[in-house]
Amino acid sequence: MDQKFHDLFSFIENTMKKQNQQKLRGLNDYNMVNVVRKSNHEVGMHSNVLYSLLDPNGLHYQGDLFLSLFIDKVLGIKPDDFGSDIEVRAEEATAENRRIDFTIKSDKYYIGIEMKVNASDQKNQIKDYYKYLVEESERDNKQQVKIYYLTKFGSQPSPYSTGGEAIAVELVSFKKHVIDWINYCQHEIRNINNLNLAFEDYKDIVKKITKQHKGNVMTISEELSKPSAKTLLQSALKLDREMLKIKGNTLFSFFEQVKSCLEKEKYTDISGSINNQDNVATNDTCYKWFVNPRSYKGHVGLFFDCGFNNDLYLLVEVATDHLHFGVVACRTVVGQYELTNIPNKAALDKLLTHQKWKSFKHWYSKDCGNIRALNDSAIDQLLDFESSKLKVDILALVKNIKVCSSH
Repeated sequence: MDQKFHDLFSFIENTMKKQNQQKLRGLNDYNMVNVVRKSNHEVGMHSNVLYSLLDPNGLHYQGDLFLSLFIDKVLGIKPDDFGSDIEVRAEEATAENRRIDFTIKSDKYYIGIEMKVNASDQKNQIKDYYKYLVEESERDNKQQVKIYYLTKFGSQPSPYSTGGEAIAVELVSFKKHVIDWINYCQHEIRNINNLNLAFEDYKDIVKKITKQHKGNVMTISEELSKPSAKTLLQSALKLDREMLKIKGNTLFSFFEQVKSCLEKEKYTDISGSINNQDNVATNDTCYKWFVNPRSYKGHVGLFFDCGFNNDLYLLVEVATDHLHFGVVACRTVVGQYELTNIPNKAALDKLLTHQKWKSFKHWYSKDCGNIRALNDSAIDQLLDFESSKLKVDILALVKNIKVCSSH
């Protein structure tokens, strides 16, 4: 092997060791808030967190500190000009029982904030909120009404939401305005550890939804992108040209391991006699399975005669993305095996799932998970079938089916 590739593999191995050392020393990407709610959950995550911080009576005990900074840095209004008797509400109901994400009201302003993380606009949503706040202000103190549209990147609301009317909507974003606000808040409470950590966790979540998140643990891609690693990066890019072949060879090698194991158990590989050889694992079909997953939806695997009754045979295969093993039915036509549909069988229903795919004959199988993604579990299965739980499960299935068919 070329010395450059040896250097690349040594570099990757050392980087992975450093990653583990960092994790053991407490440097990690754990975020307790994110465990409870997904990053893009509007109400459960962002509405709740923002309201808890903006509420002057919140358990942060900082009064209107965070609210004043929000008015200044997000709404763009000087707190001294905003007025008095400030009230913050979440999910304020309109006359039509629609709910505004946030309202911030004073004796001078009635502010409505509509927040969108991933949700789409609703019909006349902005129009109705604006109308409601205008009617409220006219009954009260003729406050100035302003609508803010808070999105990940400062997007415009659609005409579907504004009703096609020329409503002056202020555009604010999580990426800039909310991040800036968080930073100013952290500066003010920098010596209050628990609040500072809470803001840091929320900032991390905002960065995730705005594609700015960078994990604390070093990554191989970041290390290879450094100028000092230029030669190693060249080797990595050259290696990438060969990766589809490597993946195909690895998948074929996996099937060879399966074959060797089952033949030791005195079961017969009948794959060479299957009438549709596109369904049989070869170097070529395994390579094609990885090349273009959108156009190549092949079922690639190996077929075994394990002594089952009723023309049933064992199949271990990869389908569109997942690895399966189970039982197919075949009929013999001029010395070849032709797949046929398996009807519902009570005995097999207890062991496997009846698959009724359009692209393949009905059969019974167990789904072993996504193999195309090549996560750690998939890699372990592909590289070490002999020591895997998969091997144990396949052999156990064969014995169970023999017991069922003998009764």
